[in-house]
Amino acid sequence: MPRRRPSLEEGTEDITTIMFPKLTDMMTPEFLQEFQDTFSESFDISVAILDGEGKAITRPALSTDTSSLSKGGKAAKSRAVLAVKAIGSGRIEKARDTRGLLQLALPIGIQGLRVGVMLVADIPDAKTDTRHLRELARKLDTTPEDVRKQSGRRLDRAVAVLQFAANALAGICHEGWIIRRHMVELRTLQRVSQMLGSTRHLDELLKLIVRTVCDTLKVKACGVRLLEPSTGELVLMAVHGLSEEYLSKGPVLFKRSTIDQAAMDGEPVYIRDIGRDPRILYPAEMIREGIRSNLVIGLKVRDRAIGALRIYSGEKRYFHQSEIALAEAIANLSAIAIENAKLYEEAMEKDRLEHELGLAAQIQSHLLPSECPQPEGFDICAVNQPSRHVGGDFYDYVRTPGDDRLGIVIADVCGKSMGGALLMATARSAMRVQCEHCMTPGEIVTRVNRSLCRDTRPEEFVTFFFAKLDTTRRVLHYANAGHNRPLLYRGSETIPLEGSGMVCGVLVENTYVERDIQLESGDVLLLYTDGLDEARNPEDRFFGLERTGEVIRKHRGRPASEIIRKLCQAVHRFAAGRQQSDDLTLILIKVL
Repeated sequence: MPRRRPSLEEGTEDITTIMFPKLTDMMTPEFLQEFQDTFSESFDISVAILDGEGKAITRPALSTDTSSLSKGGKAAKSRAVLAVKAIGSGRIEKARDTRGLLQLALPIGIQGLRVGVMLVADIPDAKTDTRHLRELARKLDTTPEDVRKQSGRRLDRAVAVLQFAANALAGICHEGWIIRRHMVELRTLQRVSQMLGSTRHLDELLKLIVRTVCDTLKVKACGVRLLEPSTGELVLMAVHGLSEEYLSKGPVLFKRSTIDQAAMDGEPVYIRDIGRDPRILYPAEMIREGIRSNLVIGLKVRDRAIGALRIYSGEKRYFHQSEIALAEAIANLSAIAIENAKLYEEAMEKDRLEHELGLAAQIQSHLLPSECPQPEGFDICAVNQPSRHVGGDFYDYVRTPGDDRLGIVIADVCGKSMGGALLMATARSAMRVQCEHCMTPGEIVTRVNRSLCRDTRPEEFVTFFFAKLDTTRRVLHYANAGHNRPLLYRGSETIPLEGSGMVCGVLVENTYVERDIQLESGDVLLLYTDGLDEARNPEDRFFGLERTGEVIRKHRGRPASEIIRKLCQAVHRFAAGRQQSDDLTLILIKVL
């Protein structure tokens, strides 16, 4: 069963309630009621707690049965107006009721956001009318003059109490808000991480990122642009919430976009009003699209900038610092996920190529002889070791109708891997076709050259050695097109086979002269490609032909297969673990 992708909404509280909290988001109405009543009773004052819109959260705590906090109608409306005024100004606001008693309102703030109001009522001052002073004096069992005398001190005490209560509530709210915000952010990031980890395909991942940002931050649109180093363009890879018309507005070049430069340097860029910021590249198009505010955050992996996350709001949006921090965390997760998706796709592509090369190597191996012919009086052995999966060297044995001689070919094409393998197959096919029509090595090589000139590009060529071995007369007839000259080891001598023309596939008018050499008992003839003599050790020295000769003379009394094996071992020991840089192909003919 396929794994279900997690949803951002599952078990995750709306992050906007944390970025823009209410007083009741931090503590329950029951706690606020108890808090308020305790203060009212302790300081004998009328107290009420209102929310950020001036609406009552608690039932008023009354110190007298004439408290204005208990009255509805116009009194409730005036309290709401006073509360909103305090929230807007951020300081203590005062108002007097019809009796001349004061009401004081002090805003409760968290991180610059005012989330509620503490309201105190029924505070007498010097302007309180006489009738209400007498009524208050009677309730307090004192004289009106004493009430008026104490009013200043009570007002001071009320202000102090109000400030203390508001600060206490703000402190409790702030601590709770910090803890709750961190918990919500962690849950949100956990969900985002799970979602981003649910896919390894880059296109799908990028689309998921922009949708996740829009859903998390409640914004109009989001886009991901990745830097293309070769062109310097920030290429739009995924977008959510923007029209096709806007997306066709034009390219975004890194060198022209100071906003993206700053963001990718590690500093988030917040633009409250895109119409007033001269750094915006396409302001008219953004306004037509309905974009008013913009937040740009760089995407970086191990201090390497790979692109930018662009967030768009349809109204002039204040991005709180917590929102920016959350967006940065999402951007960091996204950058890592993007890099991992790229590595995954590269690995998948590498695996695909490895598989294809493996198939090509199998096909190429079938083009080489499965075994070496063993004509009477001769011992022949060959080996082919590509430096990669597939190589550009090849060898072959050919017998043509009406010709009792053994055709032997060794060649080395320019290029490696698939290109070299294809050219190798082309050259082999051309050689096989010409062997059907021609008898002499010179004619065969000449026609192979013409065929390759027609079928290959100017920069492609093949070194080609073709010989026919007359096993009865022990004569080797050959033609060489730019290939390494075969070496004949006779006694203590090393005799290179003379005569070499231009490589095949360059000039169509080339012709190749046939030569021959008489072989003797005990001779060892080595045909090879430059993977032998040009093999290097860690000190960058060549294996060379002198070492080749030493190995062959030392083991010349052994069978051809044993000599080949000893020679390959010597090359590998000399390389001492250095990567083989070229294909190695050997044909060894021993005259018995």
